[in-house]
Amino acid sequence: MNNVTPMVREVDKIIANLLIAEGAVVIPEVGALRVVRRAAKRISSRQVEPPYRTVEFLSQTEGTSLVEAIACAAGCTEAQAREICRRWVEQVSHEGQLLIGGVGQLREKSFLLDEEFDRRLNPRGHEPVTVRRRGGHGILWTLAAVAIVCGIGACGWIFFDRAGRYEAPITVVLQESVAPSADADTVSVSEQAAVAVTEGSPTSVAASTAGTSDPVPSGAADEGRRTASAAGAASTATSVAMEPQRLVSGRTYVVFGVYSTLENARRAVKEATRTEAAFEASIYRYGSKFMVSVYASDQPEEAAAFVRRHASTWPDIWSYRAR
Repeated sequence: MNNVTPMVREVDKIIANLLIAEGAVVIPEVGALRVVRRAAKRISSRQVEPPYRTVEFLSQTEGTSLVEAIACAAGCTEAQAREICRRWVEQVSHEGQLLIGGVGQLREKSFLLDEEFDRRLNPRGHEPVTVRRRGGHGILWTLAAVAIVCGIGACGWIFFDRAGRYEAPITVVLQESVAPSADADTVSVSEQAAVAVTEGSPTSVAASTAGTSDPVPSGAADEGRRTASAAGAASTATSVAMEPQRLVSGRTYVVFGVYSTLENARRAVKEATRTEAAFEASIYRYGSKFMVSVYASDQPEEAAAFVRRHASTWPDIWSYRAR
């Protein structure tokens, strides 16, 4: 239609904008136009037509009235807008068809979409999409096998690591009895050596040697007593280190780790002392948790130097000054 009036073009724009923005428009004495979405459709074994939007005609009235839209756009009364709508319908209707410029045409309750408006509704177009073939389940089985192997390895590592952590220490206890002899510089020593495996070890071995005839200097007996005393003191210190202590305000601690349970903290103490003999690990209360410290000093510089010395072996240790 070459003799389209400005009024017709403006109403056509109003209809197009209503369909884009609200998805429906009601044309009095004609019906309603509504934007609908069509699902994807397979057109071959490897190609699929993508989903798209189109316009369909409805006999019932659903959506915004064209009369109201004209009145709002033109700033006129409803009666004037209704008259404009009537004149528009008369001018765009020809031989049973209703032609909406830039939108499409309605013919026998079937709406044919204009190409320009179709590009506005479907900016990606209607080109078929190629579907990639599945590569089978080989990759899935491979991934499952790798996951199983990793799981078994992780379980084995955890088991042997815990077994190493719970390995019971072996304590050697020497019991001596000294009997005086005629010689003031020598004593006759009867030694009983017992090797006891503590913390529920399944085996214990005891050996005793008595009645030795060779004289032993009295200094050997003193050395044995000092060894036993040192072992007892170490055992007492270990038991004290395993109990949580209170932090001293102003003192700087080198932190090995912070743990939620006392049991985990005790395991960390064993691990630290077993790995590094220079560590004097202790447990402190840290709020609701337990902090394991391997060094403490009143001078922050000394604690910082300790951290630097052991950074290559234990890069995660850090210093903390108690408030």
